[in-house]
Amino acid sequence: MKKYIITLGTAILIGIGGYLLAKEARAEPPKPVIAIGEEKVPAVRGTYCWSSLMKSICEDKAAPPGIIAIQEQKPLSAAPGTEVTIDFDEKPLNESVDLSRWLNDEESLQVRLIGNRFVLPKESGTYVYGVSASWNNGDAVYAFEIEVK
Repeated sequence: MKKYIITLGTAILIGIGGYLLAKEARAEPPKPVIAIGEEKVPAVRGTYCWSSLMKSICEDKAAPPGIIAIQEQKPLSAAPGTEVTIDFDEKPLNESVDLSRWLNDEESLQVRLIGNRFVLPKESGTYVYGVSASWNNGDAVYAFEIEVK
């Protein structure tokens, strides 16, 4: 009986240790899922820093307009005033998600997030957004573009 308990305890500890190690070994920040209804908006990772048990990395990139400019993707189209959701495959730290709408390569406006949602402008145009978030292991910025028409 004692041998059975020791074996079971060892198996549980190995399982818990493996789970924690796998979670800690994540090599990059969680990706956002940005959606307009059922349609996904492509997002590109920009500047980020991430640390795990095995390594730490920081990568500095251009601001969101610069990141979008080098992408060869057509922006998703949506109607004015449409609601957009931003979720991550791993929940960010409380109050760490920030959203900006870029006016040009150097200026941006803060966009109000209500929970994980925001509303597109009423004016037609192509808008570049940057969303940033932080986790215990680091932080990241993602850029995406939406055409309002």
